[in-house]
Amino acid sequence: AALDGERVALLDRDPGRLTRLIAELSVDPSRVAAFAVDLADAVAVERTVAEVVARFGRIDALFNIAGAYRGGQRVDETPDADWALLLDANFRSTLHVSRAVVAAMRRLGGGAIVNVGSRASLAGDAGAAAYSVAGLVAPASASFESADIEIAQEMARAFGLEPRLGAHARDRHGYL
Repeated sequence: AALDGERVALLDRDPGRLTRLIAELSVDPSRVAAFAVDLADAVAVERTVAEVVARFGRIDALFNIAGAYRGGQRVDETPDADWALLLDANFRSTLHVSRAVVAAMRRLGGGAIVNVGSRASLAGDAGAAAYSVAGLVAPASASFESADIEIAQEMARAFGLEPRLGAHARDRHGYL
């Protein structure tokens, strides 16, 4: 996948995965940068977003696609570690990155935010209580909808995608 003039910052907690992804992209190294960061760490995310802005001058678009899945257990059988992992990967990561990027977008004139979620962000599934709860507080859900409206009215286009529902954008507010 060649970049056509775009500059891309990739964030992931796994440096090896970042290295492999950049190699797969086959692009000019000046157009892509990789940042190993734990998206559940708000301070680290703010620092990384500042590095992205310093490197590229601005952020025009954010695609929140980080996430994790653990399922197959009833709510009373799901270990606390799974609850923590799912809340970090499916909620806190989106919260921290969105908050840091929105602040940068406000300073630099706006942008677009795409939040990707699953059907579980709209309704729970049996045997996936922790995942569904983490999804229900994730960006594609109503709990982030007011933030999407607030951001879009001020300075950016913000919307959610639910790939399992047919890879269509959920655009209730006309911001696509």
